[in-house]
Amino acid sequence: MKKLILFLLLIIIISVVLNKTFNKEGFTSTKKGCLILYGESFREGKQFDRTRDTQSSFDNQMDACNSHIKFIKQMKEKYNIDIDVSISTYCSKYEKELKEKYDNYNLKYSCQTEMIDDVGLSIKNIATKGVDQINKNNYDFLLFTRNDICFKDEFINTFQPSETILCVSQHWTHHDCFKDNSVSYPVVNATILYVPKKYFFITKDLRIDHDLWKYYIQNHNLKNSDFGLMLNTYHDSDSYKDYNPLYYMVGREQTKNWYDKDKKNTNDWTNNTIKCYSYTPYTFVDTK
Repeated sequence: MKKLILFLLLIIIISVVLNKTFNKEGFTSTKKGCLILYGESFREGKQFDRTRDTQSSFDNQMDACNSHIKFIKQMKEKYNIDIDVSISTYCSKYEKELKEKYDNYNLKYSCQTEMIDDVGLSIKNIATKGVDQINKNNYDFLLFTRNDICFKDEFINTFQPSETILCVSQHWTHHDCFKDNSVSYPVVNATILYVPKKYFFITKDLRIDHDLWKYYIQNHNLKNSDFGLMLNTYHDSDSYKDYNPLYYMVGREQTKNWYDKDKKNTNDWTNNTIKCYSYTPYTFVDTK
């Protein structure tokens, strides 16, 4: 009888431990990520419009914040993954309200007043600050997006961690490929960028732009197989110009027009044969 009781107790203990360690998706409770929000908050207007800190922009920013928190809660419920938040932005009269939204998520926060005219350098600068103010060793992945991005339910409900660097999609087929020395590289929509732990080294030379796939292959010896896409469809990164199922920019009207609605992306990133509709030199900036 004593042996039976001890055996039953052992079974109970093992069950409790396993229940705490694994959830229904198989992820352990030690899994942890950081959502890094960078760039202008409380922004209103289209591309190149610098209007900020209006009542309308406040309401829109709260929509974006609420979507981030909904995503964080979903990650906890679905995968038992804890998400912290790091914000690197420009100073705003609504700073207090912004901080309060993320108080429960180990928020790290910084703001700056100076705007850099060079868009690529500006993104690199402010997103890098979002990384530098956290301890990367505490996390299994980093998820980058702009402060003015509102996650749609499609993203919140379908996102799952990956072993590769993930961009949203290949860019719409107006500009879907670069060519360099006869090698093709995809132009990507990196408005949401996922970086797993084994690739954290790239954050020392952070690139969040349409050419990041090409850049990291050429400068950090990565391969096509180190990257992936969240969508197998083509989308411009500006939700004012082209439909996107995963997010929208809160300060801009959303378009219902989808330029590549009938096209599927069938590229196999494990080889170097990439289907392209249009090649473009890297000379354009379309969303910042």
